[in-house]
Amino acid sequence: MIANPAIPNTEAIVLGTKQVLFSHQNVSTLQINKVGMFLCRMDKFETSRLRILDDFTLELSVDSRSQDKGSALTSIDVHVEPLVLRLSLRDILLATQIMNKVSEMRKPPEVEKTDEPQRIKEIKGTDKKSSKRRSTIGGKAGSATASKARSHLVPEQRLAPQQSAIIRREELGAQFDGIRVILIGDLHELPLLDWSVKKFSVDVKDWSSTLNADTSFDTFINVYNFSKSAWEPLIEPWQLGFHMSKEVNPDVFSVEAYSHKNMDLTLTSATIALASKSFQFLNTDEDVLSKPRGADAPYRIRNYTGFDLNVWADVEDGENGPAAKLSDGEEYPWRFEDATTMRENLTPEGNAGLVGIKLEGSGFDSIQRIPVIREGETLYNLKPKKSKFLHKLLVEVKLGSDNVKYITFRSPLLLENNTQIPVEMGIFSSEDGHLLK
Repeated sequence: MIANPAIPNTEAIVLGTKQVLFSHQNVSTLQINKVGMFLCRMDKFETSRLRILDDFTLELSVDSRSQDKGSALTSIDVHVEPLVLRLSLRDILLATQIMNKVSEMRKPPEVEKTDEPQRIKEIKGTDKKSSKRRSTIGGKAGSATASKARSHLVPEQRLAPQQSAIIRREELGAQFDGIRVILIGDLHELPLLDWSVKKFSVDVKDWSSTLNADTSFDTFINVYNFSKSAWEPLIEPWQLGFHMSKEVNPDVFSVEAYSHKNMDLTLTSATIALASKSFQFLNTDEDVLSKPRGADAPYRIRNYTGFDLNVWADVEDGENGPAAKLSDGEEYPWRFEDATTMRENLTPEGNAGLVGIKLEGSGFDSIQRIPVIREGETLYNLKPKKSKFLHKLLVEVKLGSDNVKYITFRSPLLLENNTQIPVEMGIFSSEDGHLLK
């Protein structure tokens, strides 16, 4: 499904499979291997793929043989491997846009109004008058022969259902190895919601007559806390079941939902605000699809140390992580992993969320393993001591209103000017007799 066929770099949703096997003997079987769905750009079809639905295998078997005289059983067995769906708010907008264009293309073209329908009605009116005259001539003879034919057919029609009565039964059993749905945000491609369903089965009987269907499953929902960079429970593990039934005389269809456990629902102000922003994004009139995917980073590093700052991701040996050099007063967008890797591996902000820093030209040693995934302030001692004084560095992590974490490296001494007039301040060297900064 292509979003905009008029441009070469349009986005598209692709559904594919690797192999389809079908056999029909006493039992019909169908096996579809490696069914998957991904999103891509048409001008970079091989290198820009983003996984939406992970590859899974579907197996189906149908046995509709007659058992005894006057009875038949249709048995269907379905097995589905775990379903993992990664769906972003941007993907939902893209799919909605594609479906709207498809519905517009399916609309029939408007036909110009002419005088032909009126002429056709006039011709039909004259034909009806002539047909009425012909029908009155042979009306009596036709009714007599028709009554004789009906009198001979009625006994045969009454006996036919009794001779061909067959008791038909139907059974369907579907096994699902699990379902997981991850909802991804729009700003910096971080996850918002994680819904998981454990392995469950669905049993359906006699769907063409008196339907009976039952299923029950264990499920839970987690919501992402941007402040802590961790998953938090929205709905604790909970068991839910459904029963559906249909009666023929009279026609009654009923659906029942039941649970033998209390549902523990945890709602916070952050969760409500996150849901509100998501709905605003889906209902916005702005052309968000024209913006590059994953353009915004989940972190921004600020250097207020007075020195040039080297910062790098503190990863395990043998791994390559991001690194950057910031001059004093500079702000830099930061990612531990690119948006595509986070989406594929489902690691929201890296496995550890640790950085290392080095103050260039300061004479201090580098500092390793600084955690930056949680909000807060942390003091670090700068070594070695200078002039018998111990210098410290403050690392401040604060979440902005746009759910971006701002990491600030600065002095623990923070001066505020509340005098309502400009104030100039500097660092005076008593030895040299002038201002250092």
